[in-house]
Amino acid sequence: FLSAAKTAGIMGEFESRHPLTLFLPTDTAFTQLPDGEWETISRNRKRLAEVLRYHMVKGRMKVTEVKPGLTQSLSGSDLMLKSDNGMVTVNGARVTESDLPADNGIIHGIDRVLIPPE
Repeated sequence: FLSAAKTAGIMGEFESRHPLTLFLPTDTAFTQLPDGEWETISRNRKRLAEVLRYHMVKGRMKVTEVKPGLTQSLSGSDLMLKSDNGMVTVNGARVTESDLPADNGIIHGIDRVLIPPE
């Protein structure tokens, strides 16, 4: 993800003074994409940046602080958050690891790559 962020030219997002919540796809999540989809996205720097920003929201949000409903990603597109008996999902992707501290916010591992609408 960080390598892709460098390629997309959005490393500044992680270095800003404003905290972020990052829904970070696991390595396995990337392997579940259709063949060639990630490579196609990666070749288009603008689309790559949009996809990566779709995984980020402003502010530091712990799993226990997730409020079900829509929240805006840094890409400008909405994400649907759900919380049910301790299981949190974002656009249907399940949070598999939660509340991992980062220098500029918090990270939640998710089991799918989120693809924003074009």
